[in-house]
Amino acid sequence: MAQYTRYKDSSGSKSIGDTQTHTNPSGLKCRDRVVDGYYYKDKELAVGGFSAAEGVGWENVFSSNLEDARIAAYWAAECPEVMVYYNSLTTPISTGRLTLIGETLVKLKTALNINSLDEAFTFLYLLANETTEASYKNIVKRSHDITAYGGTHTIDEGWAGNGTDAYLDTNFNPATDGGTVYQQNNASMCVYVSTDVVETKVDIGCRTSTNNYTAIISRLQDGTYTKTSSRLHTGLMPSISDIVSTSVGQHLITRNGNTESDLFGYQDKTLLQNNYLGNTNAPPNANMYIGARNYSGTAELFSIRKYAYAFAGKYFTQTQIESIYDILVGDWI
Repeated sequence: MAQYTRYKDSSGSKSIGDTQTHTNPSGLKCRDRVVDGYYYKDKELAVGGFSAAEGVGWENVFSSNLEDARIAAYWAAECPEVMVYYNSLTTPISTGRLTLIGETLVKLKTALNINSLDEAFTFLYLLANETTEASYKNIVKRSHDITAYGGTHTIDEGWAGNGTDAYLDTNFNPATDGGTVYQQNNASMCVYVSTDVVETKVDIGCRTSTNNYTAIISRLQDGTYTKTSSRLHTGLMPSISDIVSTSVGQHLITRNGNTESDLFGYQDKTLLQNNYLGNTNAPPNANMYIGARNYSGTAELFSIRKYAYAFAGKYFTQTQIESIYDILVGDWI
């Protein structure tokens, strides 16, 4: 929760709606506004500090939490997507959580050099949110919200499957809903796994035939070792297959072309081995599921793992993937 200091205009020189810029000793600026006869200085949202000398004409009244309307107005200007998301909620999240989400999105847009999230993502779910409803909403745009079928959502941790019949339907069909962002030869899919479980179950994916398959399996047993197994718009054989010691982490698969050399898989920031030989196929014409695989409309391969966030979007470079990891893990794990 952001903090502010509220000052009363003791000089009578300020009126409602006035703005004032103060310069702290280091020369940085901060944003100030008079609201309802009081002057507000954000300690976290503004840039720079506010010294006693700069407060001439102002009477320090008290310090407390920045009021909800003030935070909402700030984020409406700073990051419109977060307020569209916030206003779609039936049960509002706290302004502290709103601020955290806003800060996350601003950092993502800066790192990816985009003006709006839908330039790079088709969906982004922050499953480790403070309410179940907020966890299942797509932060990118007002479509592809999750429909949950069982499982357990834990506040600030994420959603976990039951290994029997639980899954999350993203309501995103990669064959029909990708638009200009998610395409056959320019796409990414990612999920953060919070629990270490060895099982041949799908963390995120869908399939309509042997040759139209998209999935991430974070850790399965293969003889004497465990490995990850993933594919993106390829056949049944895994495209990305490498030895791993845990399923915990950010699992991402991305491609920027139609050949095996254009396909890349990562666990956290580590580039994994690519074993695929062949070109891409059309994306599966089925909704992506989290915690299971959608096989032509039937959920199967149910996982018991827990997930903190998931997203799909365009191709990302290794530098961008590392930035996304630092931001999402730093804010939400």
